[in-house]
Formats: sequence, C-alpha cells, structure tokens
Amino acid sequence: MIWARKLVLVLGLALGMAQPQAFAQINPTLSESERGIKRGDGDDAARHLRIEQMHVTAHVMGRTADISLELVIASDNDDPYSATLSMAMPPDAVVTGYALNVGAVLIPGQLLEQPKAREIFEDEVREDIDPGLAEVDAGNRFTTRIYPIDRKNPRRFRMLFTAPFDPERGIILPLSRDAPIGVLSINVTIDGYDVAPIVRFAGKPTKLDRAGASWTGTARFEQAVIRDGLTIEEGTLARPLTLARHSGGETFFTIADHSDQATTKPKPGRLRVYWDRSLSHGRGAPKLEAEVLARLADATTPTAIDLVTFASDRPEITTVQNIAQLRAALTAVTYRGATSLAGLDGVSLPPASHCILVFDGQVTIDHSAPFMPDCSLSV
Repeated sequence: MIWARKLVLVLGLALGMAQPQAFAQINPTLSESERGIKRGDGDDAARHLRIEQMHVTAHVMGRTADISLELVIASDNDDPYSATLSMAMPPDAVVTGYALNVGAVLIPGQLLEQPKAREIFEDEVREDIDPGLAEVDAGNRFTTRIYPIDRKNPRRFRMLFTAPFDPERGIILPLSRDAPIGVLSINVTIDGYDVAPIVRFAGKPTKLDRAGASWTGTARFEQAVIRDGLTIEEGTLARPLTLARHSGGETFFTIADHSDQATTKPKPGRLRVYWDRSLSHGRGAPKLEAEVLARLADATTPTAIDLVTFASDRPEITTVQNIAQLRAALTAVTYRGATSLAGLDGVSLPPASHCILVFDGQVTIDHSAPFMPDCSLSV
C-alpha cells in the first residue's frame, strides 16, 4: 500500500442540492463502493463498512459553539472499499477543519476549488493512493469520500465546524443511525455561563460539573443505536461580553446585550431595500424576513419604497408607495440563480434616507464586485 500525504478539502456551494434531511432520518449516511466502482443494483448502502467509533467534542463559548466529530470507519472485508459519508449540520454552521489519518497521524486537508479537488481525488483513487475529499453543499450538508478502507486499515477522520449559539433557540446536531456504533462518546465544555445550558446526547441528559469558570460533562456508550443527537439549549450568560482566544493566538469577543427601544419615531423619508432573490436565499426564510422588513418599514413611515432585487442577472427595481404594496411585491419575487452584488452600484435611484440589505450572506459569484450604497445601510 502506498501512503500518500495529500488530502483534499473543498468547501463548494453546489446549488440545487437537497436540503438537510429531517432529524428522524439516518444521519450521517454511509455508503460504499469497491475500488470506487458502484454496484449495478443501484443500492450503495454500506454492507461491509461500519462506523466503529464516533466521538463528539462541543465547546460553547458565550454565543459561539465549536463542534468536532471524530469517526473511525472500519470494514469486515479484505478488499479495499471507498466510503462516502454524508451528514446534515446545524443551520448556519461553517466547516473550519477536516483531517484524515495517514497511518497513525491525522493530516489536515487542503482547501481547493471544487472541480480541481474532485479531479485530484479521482486521479489518486485510480493510482491506488489514499486521498480524502470533503465537500459542503448549499443545503449545509457535509460529505466526505475516503479511500481505501479494508479489514486491516480502518480510517479515522475528523471534521470541525463553528455555529452561532442562541440559548433561547439552542443548537441541534442531528444524529440517527440504525446500525449500532461500537463506541459513542461526547465531551462538552461550556464557558461564560452562570447557569449552565441543558445538554442532551443520544436521548439522555449529560450531567455538567462546574470546574472553575467552566462547566464540563462527558458520556460514553458502547454498541449504541443512536436516535437523538446533541442538543444544547438555555443557560444564563455570566456577562454580556465574552472574550476568547483563537487557536492562532488572536483574541476576539462577542457581545450579547440589548438596548432600549428608541422613543422618538424616525423622520419620514424614502426607503431603499436591496433584496436577494437568489435560489439559496429562497430556500431560507424569506417570508419571515419579509414580515420583519414590513414591520420596520411601517415604523419608519417612508414616503416611498424602492425595492431592488438582485441575483446573478441584472438587478430589478420596483417602486411602491406603502407597506401593503411592499408585501405584495416581495410575495411575487421568483428565486433563482446565484448570489451576486454586481450591478447594484450602477443602479440609478432617487436619494434615500435609509437603505436595507436583506440576503443570505453567501456571495457565490462576482466576489470582487463593488457595492457602496449612497445612504445609511442596515443589513
């Protein structure tokens, strides 16, 4: 066997992919192919491969949750198999790391463009070298392909992601498997809380003990059939400002506070709304955003509203006179294409007293396009 020290990590946005599966469905899924060749019956569910170990590490620091999953995939066959493991992540989670073992060492992945990464992976599979490929689609589903795995060579990989943590909404890592997992464990650390959040793992509460300024908890199961994943919710922050230190040494902070509502009503003026009509934004919660926007517009009593919708084509402009017309215009929006801010600077519109940008935060093309509105901007 040739051990290669080259892994591939690609964080591609594959528009048009399916949304994350419901929590009750299998997550993560595991499929296999012998030497990268799929069976002819169309059923690629793992028959020889299994998840031998799953270790979850969660670190909540104020309003941020860092979560890592370390899995060992084993085989009952002497022939080399390729594994494809796919997992739905929590909403708004961002993958921050991926590593695959080469011998006894976990080697970090390299970030490449999606087509190049796939090309390298397929070339190295054909040459009997051991690459790993990880991808994240627009539905926030993580997928990794690993080769080779046989009876004598189980493979270990680790993925890390960061997600926002709101104690009222909580965070859920959906996990559900029909096949038993040999060893299932969790390690939780909570920082920045006077009253610890409630943690549940594999359907059972995880006891947290106070250790100085932190709360910690562990749990371990053997030959476990997991039906519920990791849930963290509630808790009382110790203070509105939380300081943290990045692994690179840089200090950053998060603020969880509020301000009193303004008692004076803003002066009427022209309102301009930049609204993302890309496919990815349409898959989010545009109806809820439209309602929030309408309430905000109603509070400012605008004299007129310019609605500028944008995607990967030309921006479209609609001018309405009241909130009812704004709601109707937003309801009529058709969501398609990628997210691009190109062309917004070239739009000629009357001066506005305030502007609002509503989009999903994913600029997928034209990353260098300038966008500098000539008004006070809320995002």
